[in-house]
Amino acid sequence: MKSSQGHSQQGGVLPSRLLKISLLAMTGLHLAAPGPAWTSAPGSLAGLLPIALGLLMYRGAERRCRKLGTPSAPRQTPSVLVTRGPFRISRHPMYLGMVLGLFGYAVLLGTLSPMLVVPVVTAFLDRRYVRAEEACLAQSFGEDYEAYCGKTARWL
Repeated sequence: MKSSQGHSQQGGVLPSRLLKISLLAMTGLHLAAPGPAWTSAPGSLAGLLPIALGLLMYRGAERRCRKLGTPSAPRQTPSVLVTRGPFRISRHPMYLGMVLGLFGYAVLLGTLSPMLVVPVVTAFLDRRYVRAEEACLAQSFGEDYEAYCGKTARWL
């Protein structure tokens, strides 16, 4: 469950809070230690595409879970194995949407240092959430989940 500070009862930063922290860190890096500029406007506007795709993927996954009546929040046991919609592309479309959005924001900023946040956040999400959620899904849905894993990538 989420407290008013954005932490789970088990401790740790929830993905929504991590996204906000990451965006702030990227902005800070861009302003304080930008590194080489690798693109500028209008090329940096290409960052809008992964931001839009990430948002669509995130919201689509959220809607699919809501439609099926299963939780989409981290560390809540799902009641249904969701395999359609954005879940046909990735087993974790909400996290993938977040990462795409961060990548797009780094492109918009146009300097190298904000891009360093993207693999760090991806690794954190994978280690802290994805693996635990996959273990829970495997335990809850057994062979159905194994079959789903066989045809759908973890990230892309």
